[in-house]
Amino acid sequence: MSAERAIILTGANGGLGTALASYLLEKGIRNLALVCHDETDLVEEILRKYDLDPARHCFTAELTDEESIAAMRSKVESNFAGVYAVVNVAGGSTNALSWKL
Repeated sequence: MSAERAIILTGANGGLGTALASYLLEKGIRNLALVCHDETDLVEEILRKYDLDPARHCFTAELTDEESIAAMRSKVESNFAGVYAVVNVAGGSTNALSWKL
C-alpha cells in the first residue's frame, strides 16, 4: 500500500479522461486511481508509458451501481492510503451515486 492517498479519476478511458490522466502523469502526479467503465487497454498503455503498474492504478466500475462503486473504492483503498480527491469525468448518471466515492 502507498503512503499517499489516491486521486480517483472516473471516466479515465474516455477522451477527456485520458487527456487529463496523461497531463497529471506528465506533471509528476503518481497517486492516480484511474477508473474505467469497462475497456482498460488505453489506460493501461498510458500507465506503462510512465512505468506504473496497471494492476495498482487501473480500476473498473459501473458508476450507476452502488455495490460496484463500493467494491472499486475498497480496491483503491487497499492500494493507497485512502482517497484524497475524486475527479468525476465520467458521463452523466441519472442516479448520481459517484458522490459516495
